[in-house]
Amino acid sequence: MSKDNTSFTEQNTPLNAESDAHVPTADKVARGEVVLYFTRLILLSICGAFLGALLQLSQIKMFKQQMGLNVSTLATMALITGIPAYVQPFLGAGIDLYPLFGYRRRSYLLLGDIIVCFGYLLIALMKQYTYTPFIMVLLIMGAGGMLSTVAVNATQVRIGNGTGTFGAMLSISQLIPLILGFAYTQHYAGVIAHSWSYHHCVIATLIFRLLLLPTVWMLPDKKVRAASHLPEEKQKHLEERKIQHAKTAAALKKAAKTPGLWAITAFVFYLIITPGSNNAIYYFQRDVLHLSSIQIGNLGMWSMAGTLIGLGLYTFISYFLSVRVLVWGAFLMDCLSYPILYGMHNYSSAAVITFMYAMSGILYGLFLNTLAARATPPGIEGAVYGVIMAAIALAGNLSEKFGAQLYQYFSTGHSLPYAWHHMLLIGFLFTIVAFIFIPFLPAWCRSSEPLRPKRAAASTGS
Repeated sequence: MSKDNTSFTEQNTPLNAESDAHVPTADKVARGEVVLYFTRLILLSICGAFLGALLQLSQIKMFKQQMGLNVSTLATMALITGIPAYVQPFLGAGIDLYPLFGYRRRSYLLLGDIIVCFGYLLIALMKQYTYTPFIMVLLIMGAGGMLSTVAVNATQVRIGNGTGTFGAMLSISQLIPLILGFAYTQHYAGVIAHSWSYHHCVIATLIFRLLLLPTVWMLPDKKVRAASHLPEEKQKHLEERKIQHAKTAAALKKAAKTPGLWAITAFVFYLIITPGSNNAIYYFQRDVLHLSSIQIGNLGMWSMAGTLIGLGLYTFISYFLSVRVLVWGAFLMDCLSYPILYGMHNYSSAAVITFMYAMSGILYGLFLNTLAARATPPGIEGAVYGVIMAAIALAGNLSEKFGAQLYQYFSTGHSLPYAWHHMLLIGFLFTIVAFIFIPFLPAWCRSSEPLRPKRAAASTGS
């Protein structure tokens, strides 16, 4: 146990409900790593807001006008191009087990970013955008993007669990783009989509991402010690590598056999797969409330305001929340989302409802992501966190398809308000059922202790 006051220690949460007494100790995190990660997080969040503005509207416009895709086809495309997100556990396991060029995280981040840039280059070289080739390129980019995401997530989980700042990291990564979007980038996205071709947007994005490649070296990561040229030192190094590999493999096998991990994954998956309304809500606002495109766009400002309030609230309280609050908070926020939408009758009520829906939605998402981080033992962050992130990605795409199908089914032979209300009712009933998963969650999910880490000195004194 370190006496250095520049590092933190924390007990990480166990995955096995039957062995709560054996709590693995999280890796010590130096303050320098925390500062470096937060600096990179803020920089990338700012740049990401502008990158999103470059393609946010222009790509949707291209899908609709140049490729002629309808909403159903877009949903199918999302399911297909989401395949890399569904295999996150395998990518994470590979990153955890096999260092690349001496690094466990940083090299994979660089490789993933290069693959994404290569994908943008392929799109820029396309003479015509057709469905199958475009999906293939998106899958390549998705694989690269997911490789980068897994590497960053593993680092964020390690640092966040070791310092109790994971919730703050999640909040900041979303708070900055929302503030910039509210102030400027949303308008910027509209101007770009109106004035630039999609081809020019892709080229600008490619240049932007190439300029950001050096930020890879800002990701905190310890280099794996290289082998000496001396035979005896080389043999010793190989033995150490084998031992570390065996430990990581054993940890992965143990995690895969623990009921707690799969109970949490099932809980998260079920909460998210309940019928989604993000697609149907647009049709309801246009066909039933008769809102104009400008009014719907203005509702987006209310949504961003609600999200900002929710993020700001979570940033301040996340350090003091307990795991039990995360579990019940996620469940209650998901239940609340359906009754909220019942109150949407005109533009004025839609503005209030949009604000409340966005605030509850962001809290719901942050609760789930922080719970996923707490379920991740040190050393295998990429694989275990990837399991839950893959469940979230797959369930999210299926959720929207589920909700759209319900809305379409109930609208046949009935009024559109009838279809909307019954879709929400079904969604609420499905969500209530998630209550049955809670008793099967690991014992640590019932902990009332705050997420903030315990100082090493305090634990020594006890």
